[in-house]
Amino acid sequence: MSNTSKQSGSLRRYVLTRIALAVPMVLILLVLVFVMMRVAPGDPISASQGGKLNAAELAARRHAAGFDAPLYQQFWDYLKSVATLNFGTTFSDRRSVRDIIVENGGATLTLTAGALVFAAVIGIPVGLLAGRYRDRAVDVTSRLFSTVSYAAPVFVTAPLLMLAFGSTSGQASPLVQLNVPTQTHILILDAALAGDWDAVGDITQHLILPSVSLGLLVVGVFIRMIRINLIQSLQGDYIEAARARGVKERHVVARHGFRNALVPVITVLGLQVAMLLGGAVLTEQIFNWPGIGRQLIDYINQRDYVAVQGIVTVFALVVVVISMLIDFVNALIDPRVRY
Repeated sequence: MSNTSKQSGSLRRYVLTRIALAVPMVLILLVLVFVMMRVAPGDPISASQGGKLNAAELAARRHAAGFDAPLYQQFWDYLKSVATLNFGTTFSDRRSVRDIIVENGGATLTLTAGALVFAAVIGIPVGLLAGRYRDRAVDVTSRLFSTVSYAAPVFVTAPLLMLAFGSTSGQASPLVQLNVPTQTHILILDAALAGDWDAVGDITQHLILPSVSLGLLVVGVFIRMIRINLIQSLQGDYIEAARARGVKERHVVARHGFRNALVPVITVLGLQVAMLLGGAVLTEQIFNWPGIGRQLIDYINQRDYVAVQGIVTVFALVVVVISMLIDFVNALIDPRVRY
């Protein structure tokens, strides 16, 4: 059997194994979401509508929503709804939770992507410089910055940035939001597809501060991880061998050290996406960003537990799927992961 066939077979086995392991993980997450939504508030209908409806109306609502059924039957119905991507209808405004995800998910995706780009653009070069010039001024400064940025919560950094650079509200100016035709529910992409580059510029301007506020959560992780990986890479035997052959130091660092230092970063991207989604809830609220996180806060305040359960479930599933995709990419880049 050729070496290529062996590598292809090992990658296929790894992918199948990773998918099989994801199934119990998803089930555990769904159980946790279901239990928290039942144990914390009790009966969601009574918790949200109690005092507003008489006993007969309350019983009718509970029966219509299936909350008078045994818990095992409720959980089975919950699993079937997740499998069909039908997360129910909200109590407060009678909207489909799936429609909320579709309409507001693009804004959260844009914010998360912007924050990840900011973290990568700042974190990767700063981490590489810190590792290359270990214990020098740039290294000490970068470590201090990474510690402060990681420790500072969004509700502190976001208002400070708004005070320093001026506040922005929403995803774009009101006229831009009205004039850009909806195609993908991702406003900046819709504006680009429509050829409205002035709108793209306006959306980008509104995106900068929220992305920086959210990206500061993970930029410190990028810096510290890349710094450590580069230091370890530069101490490897293959680096010493390259130096012994007379390879110039800048080529040794660029071709061997930097490249190998970046590979492990892919492994932690899944965890960082989960952190960004959690931080997006506060960021969207502060900047009046029309994403899923802001909707989640609104429905929590209204005690609409069907909406909360649906949105939290989607967040959990997104994190699992992204973690799997990152593991697949990591296995494709680094064959050692497959064994």
